[in-house]
Amino acid sequence: MDNLTHSMTAAVAAKFVRKKNLAAGAEPYSQRAIFWLLVASVNFPDLDVVMLIFGDPILTIKTHRWVTHSLIGIPFFAVIPAAVFYRFSSIKDFRFLWLTAQLGILLHICCDLVTPYGTQLFAPFSVERFTLGSMFIIDLYFSFGLMTLLLLGRLDARRRNIWRKAALAYFVGFIVLTFTLKQYADARVHGVMRAKKIAYTKISTLPQPLRIFRWVALVQTETGVRRAFFSLFDGELEFEDLRHTRDPVATAALKHQNAQWYMSFAHHPLIHSYKQGADKVIEIYDLQFSPPPWLVKAIASRRPRPPFTLQLIFSNDGQLKHSAFNE
Repeated sequence: MDNLTHSMTAAVAAKFVRKKNLAAGAEPYSQRAIFWLLVASVNFPDLDVVMLIFGDPILTIKTHRWVTHSLIGIPFFAVIPAAVFYRFSSIKDFRFLWLTAQLGILLHICCDLVTPYGTQLFAPFSVERFTLGSMFIIDLYFSFGLMTLLLLGRLDARRRNIWRKAALAYFVGFIVLTFTLKQYADARVHGVMRAKKIAYTKISTLPQPLRIFRWVALVQTETGVRRAFFSLFDGELEFEDLRHTRDPVATAALKHQNAQWYMSFAHHPLIHSYKQGADKVIEIYDLQFSPPPWLVKAIASRRPRPPFTLQLIFSNDGQLKHSAFNE
């Protein structure tokens, strides 16, 4: 989820966190400190972007949503923002600051969990990425809804408490709604697979950007991926059958260390090949990151390469010449 939306979830939480037993007149300063502590804490996990300085895109992906997004790391990482605010804010109760910082980091992890990318909840002891996959990483309906209710609460002092509660209800209600829509989308796709007696290893239904009722179904099979873009109101689902490249060069590519890592990283990998002069290019990409056709038509004249694509280039005699990863 984007950092602006993370910050707005912190703003909602700040309306309901209070520090008791304050000195007379300290309440406004205390609430301001709680607000900024939650904003700092809710964005703290994204400090994993510092891995970009090493210039290794695969290392960056491996460590994205890693220990800073782990449930195990919450009490340890919360010490940092708590210590900063203990030193510079008016609140001198470290335990309260520490618990509040933990709330902020937990909010971040929960909001990332609903997006399809996946979060390593038990890092560093497990690299498994968990996801509910019920919301797109940037959901303008969610973000602008929260922003509107927070602004109304700031501008309408007389009904401020009502707007605060409305913001919390919208936050919880939207997540419940999108999760319910995902369950319905899942049920439809599973039903189609059962009816057509198609064997599969994994099924995902993922929300599309800007359209909460439009989804993509990805069905991993032994031969490739079956994909369908659909609305929850459509009658029948039409799947395209996308096949893996199966030849000696593709087989050799899959033995490469980076290819083995990528096949474990990707939720729905597809192996594709094409000729580039005398060379043969093997590309492996995760279809969950492929843009929908309507978005491609809106922003590009030709279909762009999906993000998170691993490319291996082989010479005419089957020797690996180059390997690259596109973030």
